[in-house]
Amino acid sequence: MKQLFGNLHFLLLRIIRYDKRILRYVWIEVIVSLAVAFVGLRLTQELINLVAQGAQPKQLLTRISLWIVLYALIQIVLKLAAMKSQLLSQMFRIHELARVTQALQSCDYQRLEQEDYQQTKALAFATVQQDSSLTQIFPSNLKRFLEQLLKIALFGAMLSALDRRFLLFIGLLLVLVVIYRWFQHRFIERTKAERGRLNEQFRYIKRVTANFRLAKDVRLFRVRPWFETIAEDVLRNMRQITTRRGRVVLGGQFISALLILLLTFYGYIVLLKELRTGAINVGQLVFYIGAITTIAVGSTDFINVLFDLLDNSTDIMHLKTFLHYPPLFNHTAKQALPESIETIECRGVCFKYPGSEQALFDNLNLTLNRNEKIALVGLNGAGKTTLVKLLLNLYRPDKGQILINGIDNQLFSVDDYYSLFSVVFQDLHLLPMTIRETVLQDQPYQESRYLYVLRASGLSDVIGELPLSDATPLVREVDPDAVTLSGGQLQKLKLAQALYKDAPVLVLDEPTAALDPLAESEVYRRYQAHAKDKLSIFITHRLATTRFCDRILYLDAGKVVEDGTHEQLMQRKGLYQQMYDKQAYYYQKGERR
Repeated sequence: MKQLFGNLHFLLLRIIRYDKRILRYVWIEVIVSLAVAFVGLRLTQELINLVAQGAQPKQLLTRISLWIVLYALIQIVLKLAAMKSQLLSQMFRIHELARVTQALQSCDYQRLEQEDYQQTKALAFATVQQDSSLTQIFPSNLKRFLEQLLKIALFGAMLSALDRRFLLFIGLLLVLVVIYRWFQHRFIERTKAERGRLNEQFRYIKRVTANFRLAKDVRLFRVRPWFETIAEDVLRNMRQITTRRGRVVLGGQFISALLILLLTFYGYIVLLKELRTGAINVGQLVFYIGAITTIAVGSTDFINVLFDLLDNSTDIMHLKTFLHYPPLFNHTAKQALPESIETIECRGVCFKYPGSEQALFDNLNLTLNRNEKIALVGLNGAGKTTLVKLLLNLYRPDKGQILINGIDNQLFSVDDYYSLFSVVFQDLHLLPMTIRETVLQDQPYQESRYLYVLRASGLSDVIGELPLSDATPLVREVDPDAVTLSGGQLQKLKLAQALYKDAPVLVLDEPTAALDPLAESEVYRRYQAHAKDKLSIFITHRLATTRFCDRILYLDAGKVVEDGTHEQLMQRKGLYQQMYDKQAYYYQKGERR
């Protein structure tokens, strides 16, 4: 219960900090809804009493007109308050969507690969993505809860003036329905994980079968029957769990309807008795019948919204957890960044991926020096990319240190630390920006520097052929006027971006994997020509490109097993020489063909 109120309090505070008017309109809606219900019943009572008393048509019309005008005015106020509340609630959801997106963008990279973070992220985004999401419907749920609670209290108090046992029956009704709904809620919570797993499996099947890139495989390898079998199995399991949930929900509806029927039946007996004794007149009879109906309907809605708020509390917890996820890295500068990097040292570095039984790096010791052009080579899974991510502070060592000029890199603000590296990864993704914006990123524009990197990267030849020059947008899915760059053009763009940043360390993580060997050689030649006074780290599988490097590190199972120049490693006749000779053999064999 403490957690329930804590979660609700958290969201209420966020609403208040965003716009206090949301809760003001909630209270206006609640009070006006009570007035609408009361005035509506009094209007009927007044009409019946006037008719029973033989009122003149003019008098009857005047009195009823006044009540109708009052009722209409109240309804108008209610509609206006509801419209304003809905608009503000939608704006609050959009505001929270921006906050959640900002939290995702600013979270430490290593978090993104953690399964628990991914699950929390998905649940948090579910609270802000759609009009039916928690952050938009919560004010409405709060309004419903307060409205029905006050209606039950108001009309229950009026009925108790006739018979105090009304309050007892109303309380018993609410308690019994709450008990069953709690059982229903627990059952649904127990089956939520299973339903989520089945829904994810079904979404995967839909996603895969609709994937155009897999259409050839589906047809050529005749896997459609396999998909159909899996889909039928998933749907059968979904039907079974949905049927069980349906029975539990139906049972709750039956119990609720039965108890409300008993309350209504008892109320009618009491009211007819009071009418027979003259304690109430016909108009009051109709008013109290309306009060009983309001309590009956309100009790059902009150129970429903009560458990909606309980579910909301769980969703709020996910939002709260995501927004306050603890950082893995230091985001406050404890040490000023160096103007240049003389050395990067791994000292006793240990690192293990979550869920893995064996550490990838165990007591790794390695020193990289300024002006060195270093190639990281080895088989897949040797740890090349992981080592680069550790150096970039995208991953944090489980043990040991990574030192920049002898200073632990955890003492630098991680956001500032990234400015020390110009990185081009294998997976090249473009944002919907212009070519100029892509080159500049967050760097200030300097014309001479900008024109230089365009020429040095060869990008000036590319944009010279475009009608909009460097104002040409990228990503055609977003902008129909955008261009789609070829692999070679994309490499020139990324080279220009890396050169413009002009960071002390240049890192290339197999960015040319999709290019042919000649194009790859040209790309590396350009990088090499502009890597003066920098520490350069190249990851590649094609060893023909390692000849220009000052130092080659061959990684195997998280260890640097060979370290030297191309000539030194070839003379050693170790793993590097074996890999190089195999690649040379296949190239020669291809040429003979």
